[in-house]
Amino acid sequence: MCFVCYRIVKKDERPFALAFQSFSVNLLDVIAFVIPGFIPAPVFIGALIDSTCILWDEPCGKRGACLLYDIASFRHLTYGVGFGVLVLVLACKVTLWYLIRDIKFDDGDVGQIMPMDVTVDKESAKDNDAASSGKTSETFETVDIC
Repeated sequence: MCFVCYRIVKKDERPFALAFQSFSVNLLDVIAFVIPGFIPAPVFIGALIDSTCILWDEPCGKRGACLLYDIASFRHLTYGVGFGVLVLVLACKVTLWYLIRDIKFDDGDVGQIMPMDVTVDKESAKDNDAASSGKTSETFETVDIC
């Protein structure tokens, strides 16, 4: 997402856009993952498994461990939850694609080398060349890198 933000925002507004995007993503992470994270996965999965129990052990009048599970409903529940999560992820991806399908990217300055003037001091370059290779070179000029 960072690259999308970088490509569709004007050059002078990019720092603010990246900061806002970072803040938004961190806020969504807290809302989507940290807060629901207080209900641990083992408790959730345990409740799903316990929902398929047919016969409970009741020592001392309290509900204990499950003695017999309904295998068919256990199988359907296990694969159903996995399939449901996959469908939810697919729906999110299709929705994201639908929302960003009309975005036009400005490829004007992506992958371009910025022009830069490189100047070399003749005396210091001559000394460096003579010291490193034993030869002196007389041709030095300003190079425009594009």
